[in-house]
Amino acid sequence: MQDGIVLIGATALAALLYTHGHVQQLVIMYSINVFVTFTLAMFGMTRFSLARRKDGSRNNRELNLFIVGLVLCFLVLLITVVEKFSHGGWLTILSTSGLVVLCGLIRRHYNAVAFRLRRLDSQLVREAIAIKVPVPTVDKEAPTAAILVANYDGLGIHLLLNIPRAFPGTFKNFVFVSVGVVDSSDFRGEFVMDSVRKKREDVGEKYVALANSSGLPAAFRYSIGTEVVDEAVDLCLRLREEFPRVTFFSGKIIFEQERWFEPLLHNQTALAIQRRLQWAGATMVIMPVRV
Repeated sequence: MQDGIVLIGATALAALLYTHGHVQQLVIMYSINVFVTFTLAMFGMTRFSLARRKDGSRNNRELNLFIVGLVLCFLVLLITVVEKFSHGGWLTILSTSGLVVLCGLIRRHYNAVAFRLRRLDSQLVREAIAIKVPVPTVDKEAPTAAILVANYDGLGIHLLLNIPRAFPGTFKNFVFVSVGVVDSSDFRGEFVMDSVRKKREDVGEKYVALANSSGLPAAFRYSIGTEVVDEAVDLCLRLREEFPRVTFFSGKIIFEQERWFEPLLHNQTALAIQRRLQWAGATMVIMPVRV
């Protein structure tokens, strides 16, 4: 979030310096991009209305309204670009097109990483078969490994399998920690909180069953909030009161040859949580996950 704010601020400052604060150029840049946004929004709503019409939910009035809005917004955009092209319109088209290309490259990178993660999921989730065996009960006074997980996937399973290998015989309990995130748009939907809570519980049950299948005592704790780092830190600190000898673990994706932009594109949540917990006197280990 902070990186995004800094990027937006830097971009705005660059535009201000380049135009020397010339209001006319700034207004042209703003108006062109505004009508680009309006045109895309009307285009999307037109497609949505056409899809509903094919499904049998016909609403010709709604469809006609969006088509008229699309035509009007596009005409205003076209006229503005033609009339103001030499007065700063070219700069807007160039910068906006460059941003679109940049977003396309970023999406391509994320798709490549997602493909590698799906391959990791297919390998580990397929191998991780929960089998019910007798397991000792959780001893809250014994050394405990608390694993921060988001979903039941290859990343969490990788941590569960590798912690005993990296610290043989050290941890007697495993506690899986997860945070369900909701935002302002979620509150408009009915039963959203129940859905988020159920998903967290399903994730926890799967991890506990997997740990128990290896004879490891396990438990699960979760909370729901609007910000991952704050909620995770609060949950971990409460967990430390319940398990005094706890060590927290999280995973971080690493690349064989990390390029300069990759730390900017990938979530630094684990590092942020680690800094906060270390300041509070808790121990957290970030284990690498190669993709």
